[in-house]
Amino acid sequence: MKKDIIQNNRELIINLLTATLLTIIAFGIRFFILEHPNQLVFDEFYYVDAAQKIINDGVDPNWIHPHVGKYIIGLGIIIFGDNSFGWRILGVILGSLTVFITYYLSLELFNRKSAAIITSILLLIDPLHFVQSRIAMLDILFLPFVVLSFYCILRHFRNYRYYNKKTNNYSKWLILSGISIGIGLTIKWSSAFSILGLLLIYIYYTKNELEINNKIKISTKLIVIIANIILIPVIIFISSFIIDIYNGLTLKEWLTTQYSILDFHNTVESTHPYESAAWTWILNFKPMVYYVNEVNNSIIRAEGNNIAWWFALASIIYISKKALYNGKIAVTIIICVAVQYIPWFISPRITYLFYFLPSLPFIYLASTYLLLVLWSHNTKKIGLFLIIIYLISVSTLFIYAFPTYIGLPR
Repeated sequence: MKKDIIQNNRELIINLLTATLLTIIAFGIRFFILEHPNQLVFDEFYYVDAAQKIINDGVDPNWIHPHVGKYIIGLGIIIFGDNSFGWRILGVILGSLTVFITYYLSLELFNRKSAAIITSILLLIDPLHFVQSRIAMLDILFLPFVVLSFYCILRHFRNYRYYNKKTNNYSKWLILSGISIGIGLTIKWSSAFSILGLLLIYIYYTKNELEINNKIKISTKLIVIIANIILIPVIIFISSFIIDIYNGLTLKEWLTTQYSILDFHNTVESTHPYESAAWTWILNFKPMVYYVNEVNNSIIRAEGNNIAWWFALASIIYISKKALYNGKIAVTIIICVAVQYIPWFISPRITYLFYFLPSLPFIYLASTYLLLVLWSHNTKKIGLFLIIIYLISVSTLFIYAFPTYIGLPR
């Protein structure tokens, strides 16, 4: 027993050191000349301006999104100054932290350190994630909380997934899952897609424990779902308006504002040269240019990695078949990808490639799944060789295009 404890502690330390190292690397490359360009880039115009007005006037003019994302940008301005570095630094921190959380999400799902390393590396060098981490926009700010919410709910069901044992109705992990997605909601409404994913995962993992004729048991599960996955996020979301409420905002005014936000997103009919349909995103058909300097021939381009994204698409197709046979890991990944991606297929509003950002950690879970299958279906050396070649190919493409991701001359 003592030996097992030592071994477990050793694995905990190794995983922590590995996840930390990958996070430091992610931070290092995202931190590089972060202040460049020393001007507002793309939608920074909206969110930096809102953060500045919140600091100076106490009013958020960007009413179409909740406050907290702009509070985060404002915190960077307060600490590091009202400059391009101050606008962007907390995005770099939270974007890098997403790599750390993704490591543990993959580890929790596959129970393999090699899987966690593969998934984290793919996210670490993903061009869209890299560029969005260096731009003061909202999407990168809520992403770590979305990923954390799925890690927490899987942690809650660990005993069921690995040992086919029943789980407790309540745990700190289930509560933390609700808290995490609640924080995400305070940054951007699209975090709400993840609530559906958490509900589906909860139902999927508890379906065998339910007895149709046991009304008490079913009622208990419903209470757990409502309390942890719906009620907690809603309470946190409402709490983010505490300053407005203190300043006299009434319930009717608050509800009217929320309806106006919903109506805006459902009816906005503006056009944009970089708008794109959701089905094109994973194919990387329409990259976006955020910054152009014709003097030194430099740009900042948000795009996908064709090798990584097309392989992820193939992986999703492959594991969709596996999910039909009720494979726990496959079903979990499909749920995670579907709730982040599919809603945009039916969204009435104008959409852009960067809306694909929250899907990235989950499509790379799919890629990891298929890579592990290739590894297991070949000899150990050949399987490892295939994975290394794949990661080198993805990395090479990222390095080749790196100047276009940070605005250096081409």
